[in-house]
Amino acid sequence: MERMRERQDGMTGQETVRCSERWNDEWISLQKAGGSFDDAKHWDERAKTYTTKDSPNAYVEEFIGRSQLRDGDVVLDMGCGNGALALPLARAGHAVFACDFSAGMLGLLSQQAVAEGLAGITTVHMSWEDDWAACGLRANAVDVGFASRSISVCDLRRALLKLSSVAKRRACITISTGASPRVDERVLRAADVAAFEPHDCVFAYALLVGEGFYPQVSYIESERCDTFATREDAVAAFDAMVERALTRPLSPQERRQAAERVRAWADENVVENDEAGRPVGRGQVQGAFRLREPRIVRWAYLTWETGGYDDEAVLR
Repeated sequence: MERMRERQDGMTGQETVRCSERWNDEWISLQKAGGSFDDAKHWDERAKTYTTKDSPNAYVEEFIGRSQLRDGDVVLDMGCGNGALALPLARAGHAVFACDFSAGMLGLLSQQAVAEGLAGITTVHMSWEDDWAACGLRANAVDVGFASRSISVCDLRRALLKLSSVAKRRACITISTGASPRVDERVLRAADVAAFEPHDCVFAYALLVGEGFYPQVSYIESERCDTFATREDAVAAFDAMVERALTRPLSPQERRQAAERVRAWADENVVENDEAGRPVGRGQVQGAFRLREPRIVRWAYLTWETGGYDDEAVLR
């Protein structure tokens, strides 16, 4: 990423914008090839089994700790979900605009805020694609803008510029590295197929530099302890991961060979779970089987100074 910055430092303003647009065109092309996005209905359904007590505390502490918040900062939490960031921010005395396209998730957040007597959270039913100004968020409306694992959009450039415009001082995001966080890359390697690995963080970095920002990059690792009711459920989940990540359809023979390799990997790596039945969070309990070694999801943490960037047009 430093080499990318060095190359772009020698460009004129017009050239960097064109470079940014090319990166965004490639991003849009990849998103269309990669399939559909989750929608509000999907998350409204998931909200029925979520609680507000399942926040990944280590991740939350890392995210907030790196954000360089100041006392009294007003924060936008875009894609806030059930309040993993918004609730601890409010407990720390920050005013928070908690925005999400899922009314169900916002409902969970509001319930917990009422239960704790937290008055500093303003919930906004809003998506990345909506008119933010019409939703009450104009340029420089907050001090710091957060987007934690929530940038799932077709137009990444516009999303990053929206966040930069509403945050008068600083913006902070986490975005995936490698394959999708829903996919175990060990399974893809075992299947030995051409897989879709978009490296979202590279696009985000390139787009920000192209727009004149200089993001700092670090990484937060999350541990995923996947469990399964049966061994066959595990194999089916792994096969679905491979199917989701394919860059092209497989022939019947290729599909059969990939399935055989995945099953062999599962036979070696799926073991009995001695904590079966224990709560795992979000209304779920652990299954009878688990992976021998949990998978590690690495998130790129990008933060940049917005410097009072003001573009009302991009918010609409």
